[in-house]
Amino acid sequence: FILRGTKILYCELSGSNVDWSDNPPECEIIKCQDPVVENGRLVSGFGRKYYYKDEVAFECNQGSHLKGNNTIFCGANSVWEPEMPECTKETTENVTSSDESQANDVKDLDGGLTAVIVLT
Repeated sequence: FILRGTKILYCELSGSNVDWSDNPPECEIIKCQDPVVENGRLVSGFGRKYYYKDEVAFECNQGSHLKGNNTIFCGANSVWEPEMPECTKETTENVTSSDESQANDVKDLDGGLTAVIVLT
């Protein structure tokens, strides 16, 4: 639960009237939205509702890469902490190299142009 409103109230006397300094606070349940990661799925922490300090873990679908933490928890402000991870689709670019090429080959082109190829 989290306390919403003024934590301390004072009994105030105004003329012949006695009243509280503010409205009484309310206790609200801390609940987070259902955790969803596109191109991924929950692997632990399944629940119908998610409350304060509930923890969930994710993994990405095949062909996707996890960016961020795979485990998150429902924080005090009803927000998942750390922030929700992302599963980004991996690109499949074929990079080929030959024994004759080096990682930083410099090639002269026609017209006085130079190309630098950097492989990482």
